[in-house]
Amino acid sequence: MFDTVGVSALRDFHKLRSLPGVRTAGDLATSRPVFPVPGALSSVFSRGGLRRGDITQIVGTHGFSVALAVVSQATQERHWCASLGVGVPAVAALSDFNIALDHYVNVAVEPGDTVQALSILIDTFAIVITQPVQMSPGQRSRLHSKVREKNMSLIVLRDFPHTGEKLTVSEPQWEGIDYGSGHLTGYSVHVANPAVGSVRIELPGAERASSQVIRLV
Repeated sequence: MFDTVGVSALRDFHKLRSLPGVRTAGDLATSRPVFPVPGALSSVFSRGGLRRGDITQIVGTHGFSVALAVVSQATQERHWCASLGVGVPAVAALSDFNIALDHYVNVAVEPGDTVQALSILIDTFAIVITQPVQMSPGQRSRLHSKVREKNMSLIVLRDFPHTGEKLTVSEPQWEGIDYGSGHLTGYSVHVANPAVGSVRIELPGAERASSQVIRLV
């Protein structure tokens, strides 16, 4: 199952809390400090995975694609993930990234409700991906505190003050397409964390890429 939940009023968030098997992020606190990520990406995280209780930046033109790659393993291990303010991802694209569709929800709200909606999602989901809106220093401080309290992971797709790790996605390369013709056989990006190092990974969706595999190139 995959759905985009349109929340016309914030009271409608009971729709999300009532999804089969969803738990509040506060129920997920364990001694394990990270959520798992695909092996090809583990080397760009200082602890080998997506930190709990922290905010991670993934920035760049293809940041959302890399964010999907990052959370795919966690959804396969039955952790719930939500995205907010990222448009409507295609189901086929989510499947290509090996996202467990029964543990992923895309949420759309009115622009004026975004900050409050994000706060509610942090209460409810293990991992949230968002394109953050402008916030006051006080709102950002409360957001940081809630992420730590709930021991969840928040991924932001643009620069955001006082985050933990920052991944920068750059140097996209497409293979098999010349002068607007041909078939896409390869699609790779460079992912860098200045505190750890960098990798070039091939993303799913091209003919040559193994189905649902994110791999080093």
